[in-house]
Amino acid sequence: MALRRSVVLVPLWAAACGARSELLFEEAPVASGGASGGGASSSGRSGGAPGRGSGESPGRGGSEPTLLVDETFPEPAAAPEVALAMAPSGEAAVFFFKSREDSVGHARWSGVSWEPAPSGTQEGIERVRRAWIAEDGARAWVSYVAKKESPSYPLSSEVFVGGLPQGFSMSFQAFRLPRTSASFDAPPEDVAVGPEGDTAAAFLSHSRKQYVFRNTTASGVVAGFLSPLAAGKERAGALIGFPNGIYWEEARHFGRTSLITFSDFIEETSVGWFGQDAMVAIGLTYTKHDVAWGAWRIAAPPDREDVSLIRVARLEADRAPQFFELAIGVTDFAEGGGIAIGDDESFGVVLWAQRFPHKSQVRFAVIQDGLLFEKASFDLPTEASCRVSSPMFAQRALRFLASAHCSDGSAYLFGMDWFWPLPGKVASLPAVAINEDGSIGLALWTEEDGQNGDYLIQTRTLVW
Repeated sequence: MALRRSVVLVPLWAAACGARSELLFEEAPVASGGASGGGASSSGRSGGAPGRGSGESPGRGGSEPTLLVDETFPEPAAAPEVALAMAPSGEAAVFFFKSREDSVGHARWSGVSWEPAPSGTQEGIERVRRAWIAEDGARAWVSYVAKKESPSYPLSSEVFVGGLPQGFSMSFQAFRLPRTSASFDAPPEDVAVGPEGDTAAAFLSHSRKQYVFRNTTASGVVAGFLSPLAAGKERAGALIGFPNGIYWEEARHFGRTSLITFSDFIEETSVGWFGQDAMVAIGLTYTKHDVAWGAWRIAAPPDREDVSLIRVARLEADRAPQFFELAIGVTDFAEGGGIAIGDDESFGVVLWAQRFPHKSQVRFAVIQDGLLFEKASFDLPTEASCRVSSPMFAQRALRFLASAHCSDGSAYLFGMDWFWPLPGKVASLPAVAINEDGSIGLALWTEEDGQNGDYLIQTRTLVW
């Protein structure tokens, strides 16, 4: 398959310093509406993302990015999911996908475009799940769902060093993490890895959790639904929603050879009902100082006119949680969302979505100066059900990048004050990443290839 590419050759060091060339881009039309701040309607920017091969800029102003690279990856995918990871510096990135050979396809980012790399060693995979990359780009990791007849079903993983596969996990009792191995008590269904690659939180079958730090593991004490998982440098945890409240569970390193698991019932429902969707965890994250922050939603009872709530908490085992609350009116919540917090904890973003009879809406709030307040909302012009990603946060720029995908194939990229519809019919939730100074962003998604049933992988590089 021929590589279709529309590339603007601007060095990334220049792009990161704010360089723009008025000769390389044409101004694209920008439509009004679509964004509102603080819950009030106002005129916003809803620029049309450039279509394939257009070479147009989606517009400038505020923190809206410029499209630097627009290309179709030369290898097709055999499943719609892609897993993307970017080093904090932005100097290295990797993505994984299911190849035509039913193995893990692999690509590395050269700083301008994506280049194919050697595939993984295991055959018979269903789809990729999560990706991780070291700061220097030399080591990468992917988790993926194996086929039912595989001995490593349901989840397996593989490490890549220097772009070369190092062998996959044969057993859940020797599960490969980026820099260590874990002996799980049962097959994992999902694993979240910390920034150093030797800490992890795992959701096991039968609603159990297990946590890893280097060569030690600790079992969770709270059984519950598949929950937001997160891992820091020396701690890992889960935020678990129940019909009657929210549990936070964390394992932390203690001494040289042990982990201690701590759990706390941090909030009991106060809305007067106990439906399955009364309290749902949105996300959990760790700062570089291993402080946990969690977010959850509280739905109003269906037969009452109470407001729904977004609640955020700063979580430390030796202190009472610090709570933040936002009333958002009665709403029908959609799937997805998440939370991201700056390492100095002075700024953060909470993202969620909701459904209306004739549209969906992405909404987000910021945590700043000890307050939680709604910043903006974006209307998605579709009646289809939609799912929103977790926000990818640029630590130094107070900027985030996120995506949404709807059941009718429409999809969107957005940030703090901009919103782009993507062209064509998108097959799954776009994967996004941004470097820590907010100068480079990456987005990938797939669309069906009507000729042979494969999926074309679309890639975009954004600069600010």
